[in-house]
Amino acid sequence: MAQADRFQCGWVKPFTTIKGEDHLGVLAQSVRMYSELLPGLTNVTERLWAYGFYPWLTLHHERRTHAGWALSFQQTIRRAEILAAAAAHLHELDTGEGDRAHGAHMTGRRTLNPLVEQLHRGELGRLPVARLALPGATREGRYFGNRYGGYGQYYRATFDQAGFLEWKNGPVCTLKGPGIALGETMGGILDAETLFQAICQDEVDLPTLRGLDFCCPCRLRSAPPIQAMLRSFLLNLPGPTFPAREGAELRRQTLLLLLASIHHTPENQEHRLDPGTAFRRSMYSGVWEDGSGHALPAEFGEARERWRIYQRHELLAVFLQTLFWAGLRALDDTPAASLRAYCATFLATFRGDLERIAPLADPLDQARNRIMGALPGLGDRLQHGHELQLAARIMIQVHSTAPELGTCVELAVRGLLTLLARGLPVAGNPYLPFRAAAQALTDPADLNLLTFAQAATLQAADATFEDWLRVLVRDWGAQAHLRVAYRKYYQEFGKDTFKLRPVENGLLPAARDQMPVPTWTYPRLGTACQFLFEAGFLDPEGALTADGRDLLREGGLHA
Repeated sequence: MAQADRFQCGWVKPFTTIKGEDHLGVLAQSVRMYSELLPGLTNVTERLWAYGFYPWLTLHHERRTHAGWALSFQQTIRRAEILAAAAAHLHELDTGEGDRAHGAHMTGRRTLNPLVEQLHRGELGRLPVARLALPGATREGRYFGNRYGGYGQYYRATFDQAGFLEWKNGPVCTLKGPGIALGETMGGILDAETLFQAICQDEVDLPTLRGLDFCCPCRLRSAPPIQAMLRSFLLNLPGPTFPAREGAELRRQTLLLLLASIHHTPENQEHRLDPGTAFRRSMYSGVWEDGSGHALPAEFGEARERWRIYQRHELLAVFLQTLFWAGLRALDDTPAASLRAYCATFLATFRGDLERIAPLADPLDQARNRIMGALPGLGDRLQHGHELQLAARIMIQVHSTAPELGTCVELAVRGLLTLLARGLPVAGNPYLPFRAAAQALTDPADLNLLTFAQAATLQAADATFEDWLRVLVRDWGAQAHLRVAYRKYYQEFGKDTFKLRPVENGLLPAARDQMPVPTWTYPRLGTACQFLFEAGFLDPEGALTADGRDLLREGGLHA
C-alpha cells in the first residue's frame, strides 16, 4: 500500500447545505413588511378553527389536572391533535365534500389520512393513537415531530403575540383574557367529556372516531357565537374581549381590501383561484381586476400604500434575483477567476439582449429616459412595458423547461429602469410609514429601494449604462450573495448557502438544479383567505357570501 493511501482526513466535516431562498438578502424586508400588515396570522397558522380549539383544550386540561387528570399537557395536546385531524378527515370521507371545510391544513394529515382511509375501508381495525403520539418515535411512526405538536410548532407563539397566553415558568403557560373567552365559547360546539374519554384510549375504532365529528372545523360555520368572537378578533371589532393591539387595525383594513379585491375579480378570470396575486397587483396599480379604479374611504389609504410599497420592493427583489440567476446560468460549470471576470462573462453573454434596451456606451440617464418616454401609467398594468407585466413574463420563463436567459435579463433590466423612472427618493425614506423603515428596511449594507435609488443617482456624471450594469451584476449580485452566504455560514454554525462558491481557481457556480430561481415572498394572503372562509365571509368556491358583501358595504367598499 502506498504511503499516501494510509492517511485519511477524518476530521474534515463536510458542508451542511441548506436551501434558504433569500440568497441576496433582499426578501427579508418583504417579510418584515407583511408581518406588520397581517399580525396574528402566519403562513403556518392555517386554520381559524385552531384559534378556538387550542384555547378550549388548554382550558379543559387545566380543569382536569386539578381533578387528578393523569396525562401531561404534552400527551394531551398530541393525542387531541391526532383525534381531531383523524375525525375531520373521516367526516370529509363520510360527507364526500372537499377538504377545505374539513381537514385541510390540520396537523399530522400526511401521516394520518392514509390510516383513516384504511379504517374507513375496513382494512384497519383501530387507529393507534398512543403510538402515533409518542414524541420519540421515528419519523415514520409519529404524526408530528415537535413535542407539543402543531400547537407548539405553529400556534403558541402567535397566541402569545395576540394576548391569549400568560407565561409562568419556562415553557409553562396558561390562558388569560381573550384566550379564556375563546375557550369558553368554543365549548358550544365541542364535547369535552367525549374527547377526553377518547384521549385516554391508546387505540380508537371507527365508531369512536366518527363520534368525534364535532372536532371537524366545518362545525365552525354553523356556530354563530364562536364565529362571531373569531370575527371580532380578525376584524378588530370594538368590545371588551379583544383589547386594541398594535397592528390590529391594519389587519382589518387588509382583510377588507382582500375581500374587495375578490369581489372585483371576474369569475372566469384565472386569478379567482389565486386571490393573493390579484390583490397584490391591484394594491400596486390602484386598479381592480375588473378594470375599475379604487374608490376607497380615506381610512384604507394607509394600508393600501403599505401594500404598494411592499409590492414595489418585491418587484425590485425579483428583478435582482433574475440577474443573479442568469449570471450563474451563464457561467454554467466554469469558474470565474474573480468578481470582475464574473461580470465580464455576464456582459459578454447578454450584450445583444441588453443593447435592445440601449447602447451600453450611452449615458445611464439616456437609457433611463428611453424607458421614461414609453412608461405606462401605474394603473395601466396590462401594458407590455408595465413592471408587473415584466415580472410576470420573467416568472413564466424561469419556470419553463427551456428558459430564454437573454429575454429574462432584458426584462429584469427594463424592470429596474422602470422602477427608477417611476421615481424613488434618494434622501427620503421609501418605506415610510412602516415601523421598521428607519432601520431594518433601509440598512445601507442591504439591497433595498433606498440603496437602489442611491446606486443609480450617485453614479459619476459620465457614468454609462454599462457602468450601472456592472454595479448591478457585480455588487448587487455576486458580491451581495457572497456577503449573505458568509454571514449565514458564520452565524448559523457552518450552514452552507453558497451558490457561487469561492474555490482555489475563482468562483464556482452551483449545479444547475441548485441555482436559485427568482421567487416572490408569500405574504399570508392564502391564510387570510382560509380564515375569511372559516369566518363565513367566503364560500367554498372563493366568492363572497352575503355576510362578506354586508361587511364590505359596512366598510364603505360598496359590494
